[in-house]
Amino acid sequence: LSIIRTSNHQLAEELLFQLRDDQVSFESLAAQYSKGTERHSQGWIGLVRLSNLPMPIAQIVYQGEVGQIYGPVLLEDQAWIIRIEQFFAARLT
Repeated sequence: LSIIRTSNHQLAEELLFQLRDDQVSFESLAAQYSKGTERHSQGWIGLVRLSNLPMPIAQIVYQGEVGQIYGPVLLEDQAWIIRIEQFFAARLT
């Protein structure tokens, strides 16, 4: 999962347009604008259990498609833009 988090909702909207319309790379926007620790990994937060994500984000990831960009999703004082990198179904062994 890769994310961009910002406290500026208008900026999040603009970043989403840049990602979709201008084909600007997710990694460069995350490194420049994201406010979390993911800024240092160009948005990549790695493998995450759905149960560890906030409910609105978990629902998007569960129903979403790999490679798609979703958002901005408003959570408290932040706007999140999400890109699903990979999806691994749980395996019981």
